[in-house]
Amino acid sequence: GNNLASTNPGSGTINQTGGTINLTATQAVNLINTRLDAGSGNEGRLVPAGSILINGGELFTVQQSIVSAEATLGGRILVQACNISLTDSQFITSTGGGNPATTAGQITLGAKTITLTNGQILSSAYGGSGGTIDITTSVLRRNVSSVIDASSTLGTDGTVTINGAIQP
Repeated sequence: GNNLASTNPGSGTINQTGGTINLTATQAVNLINTRLDAGSGNEGRLVPAGSILINGGELFTVQQSIVSAEATLGGRILVQACNISLTDSQFITSTGGGNPATTAGQITLGAKTITLTNGQILSSAYGGSGGTIDITTSVLRRNVSSVIDASSTLGTDGTVTINGAIQP
């Protein structure tokens, strides 16, 4: 598989945020069996993850891949394209641990059409607050195995906003 990571482990300091990953294309961005990771590498500390910013042009395709900006303070994933297709893949800005001060991150998707096939869009937390998921599209197609979740196990649930028609 392919791994693209942007982490900032701190070079001797403790409180470094994750890095930023930018992918831009006019025609297409295809991630197949790939992991994009903008985590902070600071487990247990209240440090934000980084950002993943993708402009997929005409088509952003994700197959059997993980796009992640996880840390105690979740990061940000922003994807814009004419069409987005997520198959057997995950977008994650979740945060773990029982600390109520933790916050999952933000996932924003914008496209004419978005298709989820066994896809997961997760901005959830365990002890802290769930994150924010904003989806703007003319048509969102997803099968029953796809999950869009911004909840928290012990804390306050986050929000999921879908602006557009939802089709099976």
